[in-house]
Amino acid sequence: MKLLFLDDCCIYDVEITSTTLKVLNIDNDCRFCFDGQPCFSIPSLVYLSCTYLDEVRIPLLKNMESLETAFADMNKNKTKVDDIPQFLKGLSGVTDLNLEQLVCFLI
Repeated sequence: MKLLFLDDCCIYDVEITSTTLKVLNIDNDCRFCFDGQPCFSIPSLVYLSCTYLDEVRIPLLKNMESLETAFADMNKNKTKVDDIPQFLKGLSGVTDLNLEQLVCFLI
C-alpha cells in the first residue's frame, strides 16, 4: 500500500507502521480510541497530513527520514504542550511544513 486516507474513523492501533506507505492523510473526525500517545513509524512516508487530531496526544513521529511535506492542524484546547517538542523533532527533515494552531503554543 502506498496511499492511506483515513476519514471519520476510530483508530485502535497505538502504532501505525509501514515500510511502503508514501502518503498518510488523517482527516475529518478521526479519533484514536485508546489512552496514551500514538506513534507513527513510517520510514518511506513522503507526505503527512493530520487535520483532525484533537482527542489525544500529538503523535510521536519515529523513522520519518523520507518525509518531505507535512501539514498539521491541532486543536489547541486539547493538545498537550509537552508533546510539541517531540512532534517538531520528528518533522526536522521536512522541507514543506504547514502548522495550523500548533504555532499558538509556541508564542
